Amino acid sequence: MADWLLLIFPIGIMVVLLFRAKISKKGEFSEEAWSLGQAKAMQAFAALMIILHHSVQTITDYGADPKGPITIWNSLGILFTSIFFFFSGFGLYKSYKTKEGYLDNFFRKRMPKILVPFMVTNIIYLCSVSYGRIYETRHVFTSLFGVTLLNNNAWFIVELIILYIAFYFCFKKSKTERSALVKLTIFTVLLVLLGLFLCHDTSTINGHWFMGEWWYDTTLIFILGIFIAKYEERAKRIMTEKYKILLPLVTVLFIGWFILEEFVLYNFGYYQEWKYHPGYPEKFITLAVQIVLCVLFILLIRLINLKISFKNKMLTFLGGISLELYLIHGVFRWVLENGERFKMFDFPYLFFTFSLSIVSAWGLAKLDHLILDFCKRNSMIILSFKPPKFEDDTSIRVRQKMLRERSVVNGIKVAFILAFAAMLVTEGIALYQYIDRNIIEVNKEIDQIREASVGDRVYFGEWYLDYEKPEMEPVTWLVVDKEGDHVLLVSEYVLNSRTYHKSDDVSQWKDSNLCRETNYQFYTYGLKEKERKLVCGKKGEGNENWDITDREAYTYYIHRTEKEEYEDIIVNNDLIFILTKDDVLRYMPEPEQRVAETTKAARSDGLAWTENGYVAPWWLADVAEGEPNAMYVDIYGEIHEEGKSFYKTEMGVRPAVWLKLE
Repeated sequence: MADWLLLIFPIGIMVVLLFRAKISKKGEFSEEAWSLGQAKAMQAFAALMIILHHSVQTITDYGADPKGPITIWNSLGILFTSIFFFFSGFGLYKSYKTKEGYLDNFFRKRMPKILVPFMVTNIIYLCSVSYGRIYETRHVFTSLFGVTLLNNNAWFIVELIILYIAFYFCFKKSKTERSALVKLTIFTVLLVLLGLFLCHDTSTINGHWFMGEWWYDTTLIFILGIFIAKYEERAKRIMTEKYKILLPLVTVLFIGWFILEEFVLYNFGYYQEWKYHPGYPEKFITLAVQIVLCVLFILLIRLINLKISFKNKMLTFLGGISLELYLIHGVFRWVLENGERFKMFDFPYLFFTFSLSIVSAWGLAKLDHLILDFCKRNSMIILSFKPPKFEDDTSIRVRQKMLRERSVVNGIKVAFILAFAAMLVTEGIALYQYIDRNIIEVNKEIDQIREASVGDRVYFGEWYLDYEKPEMEPVTWLVVDKEGDHVLLVSEYVLNSRTYHKSDDVSQWKDSNLCRETNYQFYTYGLKEKERKLVCGKKGEGNENWDITDREAYTYYIHRTEKEEYEDIIVNNDLIFILTKDDVLRYMPEPEQRVAETTKAARSDGLAWTENGYVAPWWLADVAEGEPNAMYVDIYGEIHEEGKSFYKTEMGVRPAVWLKLE
């Protein structure tokens, strides 16, 4: 019953849209069908539906936890985003054609209306939702300027600014309008392809430009808006003359295509990405189907607008703050979701998300207008650091007011210049640290390993050795064998505590969970790119040349469960492994050589103090005979061939790796 109550919200949105709507008489069509007022009404409707879409994604975990009929709103986001793109393109072209000299002051008049809300909300998001996403100082500054986006919804603003700039240059520099439209269309297609080829953002901040399908799956509707505006009269004539045919036809096509789109999204989609498979074919298929769906939806909206005029005070109010509403609602989507000890019920969560978003958007719109008015009055001061020039008859009071405003403006400018400089400096430092960590330090590691003898200690890779520290630390290894330019390293310490396998259905190391975890996790997260190139696996079947790479050693795929999807591997050949009994007898013949201390992380995992100190038993790769056990080395360095149960948790792991230093 509680899930059905959630339908109050989409019904409420429809009530807001339809309240006092005027339906044209039979054979007549609304004169305001494609007016600015109707555009604002549809944008208000779209903003409310996008809030609902994002909120439903939160309460249903993107559809993994269905909540009745409202779960379908997980799939409707692209439709309402396409409304924004359509009217952005439509209105831009109409202004260009109807306002004399529109492009002459384009940046001064158009851009502040977008940039001011964008910058203000960037500051709001920095103050409210940055915890858990910003771990580096540089990201404070990149998030302030929108180079990285804490507000994931702000991607639309970034893309709109880019499209506006492209529109300006295409129409300002082209000799003919046709040429301008061709250039703009090509540019927009390239923008879409850029997003498609960049794949998804997996960084901690998760806010880099054009990394995610939402950046490009509705972008081409902007071009559709421009073309519909260009051929507005012809489009109106066709739609009105063929209305009785077009309305049912487009409706049926839209419903049918939506069903097809859901099938394609489930079976292909944008998340068929794993290493060496970026999923481009699946993305192209999904994108093509979704573009058609959005076009049909826009046509349906345009046909409805011809018959129904949407206008009431609430729509007018919301239409005036639709941009702010779109930008600010993400704060409440995340802040209200849950806390350390509290998770809000679905109905109040949706209610407060809507209520607080609307109230905040109203306040934000007021603030934006104040800032825009101030900028308009002081445009000359903003663009210059020179003192203002006064006419001889300017009163002292006016002069003092202008000087005060100039001081405020200059203070803000200095603050932004310093922040921008800080962004450049911190990004430069981060770049240097990246080069130092991934090239210079790795080269030192390689030189150290190359010069090391059997028995020496060396550093290679990083791992979480102490959970109280936020970053991984260098791992210490023992050189236990050298064959030409090949070196075998074994971790000096027991790094972590792990079970061998989660069930008793394996008969060899390669089929175990520990094999998969050791290979995938340490190879993927513990080694830098240059370090991975040194890893060559064990010499043997499938690796006769002793230089196998992860592309041959692993089969990457997407592991799917009811709740989640993640990249996983099937291990064909070990790159990161643990020693066998024969390896231990060969490289560590004496028991005292096998005793290994634990890291602080391993102690946190449950490998506690023993009578022999902070040492721990550690797994061997061999599966014991009989019971579902695996062999291990105990705290005194003795090998136990009878083994311990696969499920045993207080057992450590000492990874080993062969490197080729050529």
